Amino acid sequence: MQLSQLRITINSPEAVLFEGEAVSVTSENTIGTFDILPNHTNFISIISNSLTLVRQNKKTENFSFASGVIQCKNNVVTVYVGV
Repeated sequence: MQLSQLRITINSPEAVLFEGEAVSVTSENTIGTFDILPNHTNFISIISNSLTLVRQNKKTENFSFASGVIQCKNNVVTVYVGV
């Protein structure tokens, strides 16, 4: 059974760090740790420390950074780090 996917783009001022699909995104803001799953409500937040993607094959990819902004809209997650 194929899980629903999120389309993810992670941008830094220098380059696109990641472009692809994932089944979930985990990050942290001032309130605490949160997850974004397919069909998540529209969402925008300042994030810090790290971001973890869970891919279709259940492998995880971790990104570390000081701060960033994350936006989720219609299963598309855009992240800007180092801003």
